[in-house]
Order: sequence, then structure tokens, then C-alpha cells
Amino acid sequence: MPTVADPNALDKSVKAIEGIGLNYGVNDSMMKGLGRPGLALISQATMGSKSFEQGEVVLAVGGRQLGCRVILLSEPTVNITDAISTQLSRADWKPVPSMTAMRGAIERRAFFRRDGKGNPYLMNLMTITSPAPDSKLRMFTTTIRIPSGVQLPEGL
Repeated sequence: MPTVADPNALDKSVKAIEGIGLNYGVNDSMMKGLGRPGLALISQATMGSKSFEQGEVVLAVGGRQLGCRVILLSEPTVNITDAISTQLSRADWKPVPSMTAMRGAIERRAFFRRDGKGNPYLMNLMTITSPAPDSKLRMFTTTIRIPSGVQLPEGL
């Protein structure tokens, strides 16, 4: 994504979001579906979205929370955590079992991957097991580049 100082930042952001098959921004229905828990995930971010039969997907890049977030809004019947974990593994994301945990109503699964230049990235797959009544927020991922100097577990 372009920097805020770039005079063409908005145009470049719109093209980047639309280039991956999403609509730029988030519609009113999705905003309501995010509820209070989800609004913090998208505050001041560049956003894209898409609706599917099973639910809605929101992409948030940057903003108040660094990194990239992918958010699933759906009815409680959708359970795709295992399917997404399998697909991440097939896409060369390595599960990090030592960072998998259940905290309250959120299940966290961590994944690690290096890009073509060898830079390490951490992805957290968060599943909300007991969603808030005013939110359709069911799952989200956060992906960040791991800063140099951070000690990684052996094998990663």
C-alpha cells in the first residue's frame, strides 16, 4: 500500500484493493455486522470487502493496528477454522503449536512463513467461539513482518 505522503495514495490504494477482486471500502451492512469488537480492527485502515453466500470478508491494511487483517463476518453456523488452517499449511505457512491457545472466547492459531527474500512473517488465525450478540465477527487474521533481532523458535 502507498504511504500517506504519496499524493496519489488514494488512487493507488483503490487500484490495489480492486486488483485482488475486492470492493474498495466497507458497506453499511458490513459496518453493522462488525459491531464494536470489529470496528477496532479496521480503524483508519485501507479497506476492501466482498460478500459471499456464507458470509462477508473484510480486508484491512494499516490504520491504528499495524499489519494486515482479514475478517470473516458470518452467522454462527460457519466453522471453517480447520479448513483455513489446512489451506494455510498447503500455502507454506508453518503451524506454530507453541503459540496455539484458547483465551476466553478466542482461539488463536499461529503460523509462520518467510517471503522470497527470507523475511519472516507471523500470521495469527483468531476464531471467536462466543461472539458478541451485536456482531457477526467470527474470525480474523493478523499478519505482520517479524522485526529483525527477534529470537525465533528453533526450526523457523
